[in-house]
Amino acid sequence: MKIENLRLRIRLDDIETLLFELQTPSTSQNRVNTRQGTRLKQERCRRLREEKVIVKQSLNRIIYPILTVPVEITSEIFLQCLPDRLTEPRAYSAPFLLGQICSVWRQIALNNPRLWAALHVRYSGNGRHFQNLIQNWLPRAGSVPFSLSLTLPPKHCYFFSPRMCYCPSSAPFVDYWSRLTCFNGIYFTLQECIDLLSRAPNLTVGKFSYLDGFLSSTKTATCVIQLDNIKDLYFHTVYSTPGPSSLLESLSAPCLQSLSIHCLSGHITDKPFFSFLRKSPCIHTFDLTLEYISQEADIALLKAMPALEVFQLNFSCSTAIVFAILSLLDDDESATFLPRIRKLAFGNFNPRFRFTWEDSFTKILFNALNSRCDSAKSGTAQLGSFEFHCSITNPQDAKLNDCLTKLKAKGIRVFVA
Repeated sequence: MKIENLRLRIRLDDIETLLFELQTPSTSQNRVNTRQGTRLKQERCRRLREEKVIVKQSLNRIIYPILTVPVEITSEIFLQCLPDRLTEPRAYSAPFLLGQICSVWRQIALNNPRLWAALHVRYSGNGRHFQNLIQNWLPRAGSVPFSLSLTLPPKHCYFFSPRMCYCPSSAPFVDYWSRLTCFNGIYFTLQECIDLLSRAPNLTVGKFSYLDGFLSSTKTATCVIQLDNIKDLYFHTVYSTPGPSSLLESLSAPCLQSLSIHCLSGHITDKPFFSFLRKSPCIHTFDLTLEYISQEADIALLKAMPALEVFQLNFSCSTAIVFAILSLLDDDESATFLPRIRKLAFGNFNPRFRFTWEDSFTKILFNALNSRCDSAKSGTAQLGSFEFHCSITNPQDAKLNDCLTKLKAKGIRVFVA
């Protein structure tokens, strides 16, 4: 290794000497010979420079053994250097940091589209920086599927405005919506949410937090957006915004598997929601947070989702809805009510709400969960987990604790507190 290192350094010195001599002008030749010599010198210089690059690369491999690793393996190592969660691009973190080590690594990083296949942008008021970052980042992602997390200001201009401005604008993304597979949007309006979904036909995961505003009644009445690839949808509306019923009515998601709705004001309108569920028969996970929902509406929704395996409900109204659902798990028609359910979770997020646990609740709880612990007898899936988070005035109720002990012995994970 030392001999090879010495040989390469000697050759590098020779090349630099030859280049210096060739680039030094000579006056001893006539004009014709000078013209011919110039062409020969240029060709010789070109070859020497190419050889110089090769020699330097060979020297670097001796000095830095990591450069001998094949490009494919180095690219995979680079992917493992990406942050565990999607964060804003920083000069001191991958992928930018990888390009600051040496020219070889910089080329590997720039030519690996998967390193640039996910981007989180938080608009902070610097419109030029926002656009420059996106315009420099997106082309490096090539044609690979793309994930985007975008945080807009709570108050902003219409994101999909055709005008190019230094407010947050969709203009830099125009050529990339079709490749978008995962999206997380914060502070979007309901109309912007609809407009984005209509532009991203290959979206598989869509998450929208702090949705605000209202939908155009003319657009929702005439247009249904077909989302053939979407599998996971999450909607969280702000307090001043009505429920997302009109939003769901505008969507068709036949392959949807997971649906989360957090609406702390307003309520879900039955008709639009049922219209959406008829077009989404594969939902197996449903997470619902509402300030109020009637027993009739909630039970009707659950009956409309026969493929449901996981159901989580957070509310601030009476806990009677919980025991109404549990009662249906043990009645004469229980085999047709949530036949595939494996996990049930309930929570009351009203800090002022308190209730006293009664013996009748214990009986309902035990009969419901016991009837679903043996899938062979019930003809349904085995219920493996039940959670009920609520402020109980008598959590040390002896019959309740005895009930929980028996259910745990049957293999059900139960939590009531």
